[in-house]
Amino acid sequence: MRLLECDNADGYRLTKALLDNNIPPYAILSHTWGSDEQEVNFEDINSGNGKAKTGYEKLQFCGKQAACDNIDYFWVDTCCIKKTSDPELSESLNSMFRWYKKARKCYVYLSDVEVVQNGVEQPQSVWEGRFRASRWFTRGWTLQELLAPISIEFFSRDCCRLGDRESLKLIIHEITGIAIEALQGVPLSEFNVDDRMKWAKNRISTREEDAAYSLLGIFGVSMPVIYGEGKDKAFRRLNREIESNPDNPPSPDKRCLTDLFTTDPRKDKQRIEELKGGLLLKVYEWIFKNAEYQQWYNDQSNRLLWVRGDPGKGKTMLLCGIIDEIQASNNYTLAYFFCQSNIDTINSAISVLRGLIYMLLDEQPSLIRHLQNEYEVPGKQLFEGINAWVALSNILKNILHDENLKPTILIIDALDECQKELPQLLRLIVSGSSISSRVKWLVSSRNWPEIEEQLQQTEQETRLSLELNAESVSAAVRWYIREKVKYLARTKNYTTETKDAIERYLLEHANGTFLWVALVCQNLEKARLFTDSKLQDYPSELDPLYNRMMEQIVGMEDTEAAQLCLQILAIVVIAYRPLTLDELMSLMEMNNEIPLEEIIQLCGSFLVSRNRSVFFVHQSAQDFLSKKVAGTIFPDGIGKVHNKVLLNSITVMSKTLKHDIYGLGYPGFPIDKVKQPDPDVLASIRYSCIYWINHLRDGDPEQNREHIQDNGNIYEFLKNHLLHWLEVMSLMEKTSESINAISSLESYVPANKGSELYTLIHDAKRFVLYNRIGIEQAPLQIYCSALFFAPENSIIRKTFQKCIPSWIYKISRTRSNWSAALQTLEGHSDWVNSVAFSPDGTKVASGSYDRTIRLWDTITGESLQTLEGHSHWVNSVAFSPDGTKVASGSGDQTIRLWDTITGESLQTLEGHTHWVNSVAFSPDGTKVASGSGDQTIRLWDTITGESLQTLEGHTGGVNSVAFSPDGTKVASGSYDRTIRLWDTITGESLQTLEGHTHWVNSVAFSPDGTKVASGSGDQTIRLWDTITGESLQTLEVHSGLEVSSAFEQYFKSNHWIAERLDEEVRNIFWLPPDYRPTSTYFCNGVIVMAFSTGGIFLLKFE
Repeated sequence: MRLLECDNADGYRLTKALLDNNIPPYAILSHTWGSDEQEVNFEDINSGNGKAKTGYEKLQFCGKQAACDNIDYFWVDTCCIKKTSDPELSESLNSMFRWYKKARKCYVYLSDVEVVQNGVEQPQSVWEGRFRASRWFTRGWTLQELLAPISIEFFSRDCCRLGDRESLKLIIHEITGIAIEALQGVPLSEFNVDDRMKWAKNRISTREEDAAYSLLGIFGVSMPVIYGEGKDKAFRRLNREIESNPDNPPSPDKRCLTDLFTTDPRKDKQRIEELKGGLLLKVYEWIFKNAEYQQWYNDQSNRLLWVRGDPGKGKTMLLCGIIDEIQASNNYTLAYFFCQSNIDTINSAISVLRGLIYMLLDEQPSLIRHLQNEYEVPGKQLFEGINAWVALSNILKNILHDENLKPTILIIDALDECQKELPQLLRLIVSGSSISSRVKWLVSSRNWPEIEEQLQQTEQETRLSLELNAESVSAAVRWYIREKVKYLARTKNYTTETKDAIERYLLEHANGTFLWVALVCQNLEKARLFTDSKLQDYPSELDPLYNRMMEQIVGMEDTEAAQLCLQILAIVVIAYRPLTLDELMSLMEMNNEIPLEEIIQLCGSFLVSRNRSVFFVHQSAQDFLSKKVAGTIFPDGIGKVHNKVLLNSITVMSKTLKHDIYGLGYPGFPIDKVKQPDPDVLASIRYSCIYWINHLRDGDPEQNREHIQDNGNIYEFLKNHLLHWLEVMSLMEKTSESINAISSLESYVPANKGSELYTLIHDAKRFVLYNRIGIEQAPLQIYCSALFFAPENSIIRKTFQKCIPSWIYKISRTRSNWSAALQTLEGHSDWVNSVAFSPDGTKVASGSYDRTIRLWDTITGESLQTLEGHSHWVNSVAFSPDGTKVASGSGDQTIRLWDTITGESLQTLEGHTHWVNSVAFSPDGTKVASGSGDQTIRLWDTITGESLQTLEGHTGGVNSVAFSPDGTKVASGSYDRTIRLWDTITGESLQTLEGHTHWVNSVAFSPDGTKVASGSGDQTIRLWDTITGESLQTLEVHSGLEVSSAFEQYFKSNHWIAERLDEEVRNIFWLPPDYRPTSTYFCNGVIVMAFSTGGIFLLKFE
């Protein structure tokens, strides 16, 4: 790199080529090139020529501006690169982004923007149009010149400063489409490849290859510069480099599918077939000749087939066979799902939709636009939040409505094993079967009346009862028996007589039940010796067989093995999801030398082990154990087993948890870069970490009293391992679950005065809520920033004081106690103007200058929805009394009504001619009042969107509106310093309340409606009698407090202190919301942070 500096002849000279480690502070110029003849080049500078060229003015401007900023050196691309040297040119183009990033200042010289007219500098309103139209925003290379520098300032042709990137960010965002966060300095690696490509889409380069070369720094890649290769080849090479760079996040489509994914139904099918011993053609081929099946398959108007039958009749394997047959025909696109009640990821209606949509998009990728339309703002939360069902069902319906959808069959197995939202799923199947003639549905379940009641509501339904097709099913079972016995005879070396005896017994007792045959054959395979009397151990029907299996377990000669079997069965029954072998071992009271898999094999075929996880052989087995023989596996009650699992969980977590358990190394290590080690140190405790508090709540209340005492098991665990546990929950991306768990624990433990445990839990909840964002982004911040900024009197801080890193200490004091703020909700990219609680207190709505409304979960602080549609900032938000709608008022002069479940915009209310400053719902939810800068209040019908009344009388803009509790009056506060009361029926002005000496910012009614409170810029709150209009009381509030449910908080996108190591910049220290400075200064290891409140905080790093 060469730099320019002033010479003694009032000109400029080039330095020698500088290496990175000896480059002095420098400024850098960004501009648009004129013709080559008019630009000052490398040779001109070396020869002392070029002063006559028009491009010399830019050099002079940059040199003078740098001198004003006390910078001796500067760089200009036209003359600091020797373009006749191919190696130097290639190195320079690959280094350009880094050079702009390292510059002390970047000056953008806009040659087509003039500010001075007739010797007078014009205001922004005059030059902004020329700024927006500047050629600089259309050029390829200026994209990186805009985003790379730390400090960038814009100047007109007449050298007038127009502003910097921060002050002009909204205008630049509108011109370029570049995200506000990127303009504020968020690392470009945080933005996906497609978004960054869009920023460059309409930019122009003089040489076609530069369209690709100018993006090298944007994507953090390097490649040789080969002018003449053409644009297409250059982009192919660029894309290869981008794909090989692990720092570049995946495309939106890939990321969307990744977040949608919960299971791959194709692998579920493969697993199920392996568990059941493989799929046999003769077992299912009868279905293709069945009249009901043929009617459904061949009749276009027949769109729903329900296969039903009792447990063990082979429904799942039948559907597996149908899937294979349909796939082989290539006549239909196929999407299917297998419900299993004992696996959390596949036992809910939401999981069903995620699986079906995932397969449909994998089969027909063009359909992903229906998902992307909903996914773009909420991201992964779309699939997991409280509105996931509504969003996913709408997406599936839109896909089914798509006229480009190929003929499709949707298959769902085991509806009876769908544990959550089954009624909604059944209603969707019924309505979905009538959406399109191109779509057919096939579902299976047990003979449940509630399923029948729902499915019979469609005329397109055909039922296929396995009981009514008993002969076909029995013939299939007979063939299955013969195949199973052949296998047994080969593996066990049976004589012909033994083989025939077993086959005869199975044929006589199977009663058309595949599962019964499979279980008997499993037990015969395990038996060391066979005798004829052995067959008598296996009675007909499933329940008698299960009973016999249980009797065999209880009657084992090895009583220790019997007790271990019962212990395993008890734990697996109460577990909230299937356990891995490592997890099961950690929850049991058994000798580690005993091979667990051998004990599982002794569990009478109730359980199977696959891929080091334990499953029930069938849902009927779990039902039998939990309902029919609960007294045997839970002799002391189910609560006592929960207690044992709780204690064992605490024990194994206490032995395993430790600081930096994954060896990440530095405190800012980002969660998205964490790789699970092999072997995984968390393998044995993942279940315990997530569910230990659930087992406490479901445990025996009497025993629990011991656990929740001061100095009890839970107290000791939290006192020693709370931070370790929170670290692991963050590593598993379960921080929200940890908040819910701590809240659940807090509500369970009695809030006795002086209780050390309750006080510890309460402080832990405040601690994790306050630091949630930082912990989620970098797990090790739990020991660093989180502890460091905790109040002096925080129990967590005092308990874990030694964990704070020794390389940082504070010179200033942190606060003594937790503030009144429970948590800070982050996500908006600009000022937050208004907030409102939902009536049930579970949600908060917020309106922002970033033009969006967000809905938040008040327990975890998670963002549930982002509502987009306003074209200007959002000034006010309000919930309807039933919580199903949110109203928003905006600077775009409109009010919008939103559905809080789906996030859909229900109505846009238009009529105001100025900003809408305030909105409020009537107590019955049928009206919305809006106050505007146009000096009016309007009342609107929330159903039709009709404007019912326009209330006129104020002589200034209306800042606040509120309904009386009975809905008969509206109060309004105005810039004209008055409050008015209005009749909501007639629109008549009932009272004008005068007394404030400054504008009125907020109004509110008392619960009985007899008083109105008003807050004003005169720093007073006044109470008024709503009948007489008399001022009852004046409260002086010198801090400027107002009666309002609104607050403002500026959210910045980057809240980290970072360190630079060679070319790498990495975050090390997260700043909580209360410690985010408006300006900083760094000197000799001390960071001075200044805040808008006037406060100053000092940190020292060593």
